[in-house]
Amino acid sequence: MDPELVAYLDRRFEAVDRRFSEMDRRFEELRTEMRASDADTRRHFDVVAEDLKSRIQLVAEGVLLVDEKLERFRTEVHERFEAIDRRFLRLETRVSALEVTVAQALRHREN
Repeated sequence: MDPELVAYLDRRFEAVDRRFSEMDRRFEELRTEMRASDADTRRHFDVVAEDLKSRIQLVAEGVLLVDEKLERFRTEVHERFEAIDRRFLRLETRVSALEVTVAQALRHREN
């Protein structure tokens, strides 16, 4: 083979090898940056997730407190309605007794 051609091809292959080496270096830099970015993103996500978890816990506790208050309110209202029902029944009984008394008085008066 022609020595000039061999020298030319050697130079070209060396240039290609340098370019491949440069590309390998750039890819490695990108991989390193991506790993760092991935780690930063993961840490940020963990912080945000922990904050959300805390907030959700607070909301859940608030819901439980409201549920307990609502249950106490329901019980209290139920008891008050029962008391009102008892009073109403007593008043109905008294009104019925008065109606009977008035009816008897009117009959007695007519006689």
